Amino acid sequence: MIVLNLAKPTKNDPSFYKRWEIFGKVYNKLDLSKDEIEKTEILVVDQYTIVDLQHIKLLPNLKFIASATTGHSHLNFNPSEHSFKLVTLKGDTHFLDKITSVAEFTILLMLRCARELSPTPFKLAGKRVGIVGNGRIGSQVATICESMRMKVSTYDKKNSLYDLMNIFSESDFISIHLEENEETKNMISWSLIKTMKKNAYFINTARGSIINEIALMDALAKGKIGGAALDVVEKKIFINEHLPNLILTDHIAGRCLEDRIETDIRIIQKISLFSSCG
Repeated sequence: MIVLNLAKPTKNDPSFYKRWEIFGKVYNKLDLSKDEIEKTEILVVDQYTIVDLQHIKLLPNLKFIASATTGHSHLNFNPSEHSFKLVTLKGDTHFLDKITSVAEFTILLMLRCARELSPTPFKLAGKRVGIVGNGRIGSQVATICESMRMKVSTYDKKNSLYDLMNIFSESDFISIHLEENEETKNMISWSLIKTMKKNAYFINTARGSIINEIALMDALAKGKIGGAALDVVEKKIFINEHLPNLILTDHIAGRCLEDRIETDIRIIQKISLFSSCG
């Protein structure tokens, strides 16, 4: 068997490809021989790997697509329409409770806003954070913020738009932790952003498509909010702007070596279980 690992290597991880050798020989490029293509049964990807249907058609004997993520928006096709099995971490609640790198990075971005973007550096204790999306990561962020004596407001599906507008208008920080789907696309609209306090900060470690990014950039450029720290962007408009009240990072919130190793091992265990059962 051959494993085609197209995921982005984590820095200082010498076993990134080696741990997949439990299944067979590992390749990290698409330029395989005909024989190698025939033997490829596992494709390893991550959120940095965009996979189109044409890539899948090149691998006629594919049995598994492995992605150490909870979603699969990086796959430009419907996996359920194919014979291979998609193996992710979605629904793996007990395991995912230990994966805290995105929540920790969110706190780091809050601290950077407070110390780097604010004209007068301030502490987080006593400030109010509005957490939009109270799932696993949102809940982890809430727990950390409460331990730092911050005031926490949360929003999820059971809340109304009125509740969400109140959270935006009252919070010193807005932190986005929604899943990417049709319901959440452009959910954070101009009408919400314009209710934010002038000295409030916007944090996004979820997905850029959830935000009306043009409205957010306009608010930043005109000084209508204190600033923003974005780990994800949908459009390139932010990258070409050099706004003094904007922090941009390159989708690195989840790129923690310890968590990457644990999630890879978990996916490998799940594939091994599926293989032994079928």
